[in-house]
Amino acid sequence: MTPDQQTRIESVIRSLSDIVFPAIREGERLAIEQLQLAIGHLRILHNELPGTADFLENEMLNRVNLSDELLRLTSEETSLEVDRRNLAEITRSEGASVTDISKQIQTLITAVYDRASTDCQEAVFNFVLSTEEAKAEVDRRWFSPMGFDSEIDTKA
Repeated sequence: MTPDQQTRIESVIRSLSDIVFPAIREGERLAIEQLQLAIGHLRILHNELPGTADFLENEMLNRVNLSDELLRLTSEETSLEVDRRNLAEITRSEGASVTDISKQIQTLITAVYDRASTDCQEAVFNFVLSTEEAKAEVDRRWFSPMGFDSEIDTKA
């Protein structure tokens, strides 16, 4: 029987903490620091693992929705035809990743500011700003258990 990922990470943390850590000589500050960092990262992974699939699914949905709305907002801009087509293709592609879609979104947004009308630029700006503000809040909550954001209540 293969242990699940949670159990495997717990096992590595225990091994590093109970066997490797005591074996490091007292004066090896860099080795101790690096081991503590590695254990800390493994604990973060361990804590994030149960919600990772939902988080990644939400990331993809967010990018697809952002893409769809950008395509709608730029539909009248003939100078953006190639960039719009590329974004539409990658968004609907079977194997596209969040990173792939995000790169093409960035390409379209850059093109908007290089070649689109002022009205289109303003519409894209306002939409992206409002959408990404909500996305930033989701990200803040996701990373809050690591203690990087004291304004987020991790118990909520």
